Amino acid sequence: MTAASSYISNYQNGYTNDITDSASITILTKVSNASAYSACTTPAFATDSWIPSDAQNPFYISCLISNGANATSANCSGANFAAATGGCKGCMDTISILNTATYTTKASVLTALGNRYTAAGCSTFNSELSNVWGNYYLLKSNAYAPVATRTTTATNSINSFVSNITGTLNTTFGNAVTTLNNAAQSVADGKYGLVAGLNCRLIG
Repeated sequence: MTAASSYISNYQNGYTNDITDSASITILTKVSNASAYSACTTPAFATDSWIPSDAQNPFYISCLISNGANATSANCSGANFAAATGGCKGCMDTISILNTATYTTKASVLTALGNRYTAAGCSTFNSELSNVWGNYYLLKSNAYAPVATRTTTATNSINSFVSNITGTLNTTFGNAVTTLNNAAQSVADGKYGLVAGLNCRLIG
């Protein structure tokens, strides 16, 4: 079950690709490519490539910033996101940065992007990425989260069962074997056991 939990988590976090249609791949590829939005002149925009995850395996949407550093929620919290400071630039891990714990609506994502990419020509990108977030990343999170929770619950139950089998039940069996051995000793002991008593009665 641990493997199943990891499998689900890999899809949820964008490590593993869960879409195959070319139209969707084209959209994800476009928002990763700053050159596709030449009207966006905010300086930070040219240093960013928005990809599903920095830990894709294998990569299905590549980071288009040469030697770009990986940027996650650890780098992009608070004011760092709007200012593109603290390492919040380069290969932008969309699922980590625009996580659903912080951003709960498409409007909140659009506002955050507008604060980062402020030039008027960036509105197209800001709108498209917020739409991708709402129609894909948010739906993905909502779909996988309860499955992950149920899998974790099942894993804990199985681990508890295995622990009981290997721990408590082993002890119970061990105690039973000890009791049987003691009973066998009391019967078979040549000097004091039941057999010795029977022998005396038979031999006289």
